[in-house]
Amino acid sequence: MTNIGERAVSEPNLINTPPLPSRKRTGVETLVGRTIRSSLVATAILCPFILVHFGNRWTLGFALASLWNIVNVGMISFVVREFLGPRRWRILIPLFAIKFPLLYGLGIWGLQSRTVPIGSILVGFHIIFIVLILKALSYRVLEIQHPPSASPEEHGAMPGSEERI
Repeated sequence: MTNIGERAVSEPNLINTPPLPSRKRTGVETLVGRTIRSSLVATAILCPFILVHFGNRWTLGFALASLWNIVNVGMISFVVREFLGPRRWRILIPLFAIKFPLLYGLGIWGLQSRTVPIGSILVGFHIIFIVLILKALSYRVLEIQHPPSASPEEHGAMPGSEERI
């Protein structure tokens, strides 16, 4: 027990405390994950407007193409992380067995069936890329508005401790 003022505060038991799960990720993973989530939100927000202005078939084509590309980008991101990381073949082999025949086969069938307008497929397919470009532009604008400081004093360095050339 530690006495702080008049209150008694017990110290935490760090020996029997289970570790918290690590949620630390690299910048690329979080960028892809945020882009996928933002694309899903953008698709959900745009679908009612497309339904009102263009009709059922356009909305269906837009939503299916957008979801198809979101799943495709998510799978590609996962495969790249696995190849750069532990290479768990028990996961990669079934993923390839599912991804190529099912996902790309479904995409080819959707294009050849002509049940939805091709324009809706093209717009829906590019939603994730539009979101990614807007995210990159917003990061750039925020970087311009709040540039990183070049002064070492702001980072805790002593004045005059920088190297002289």
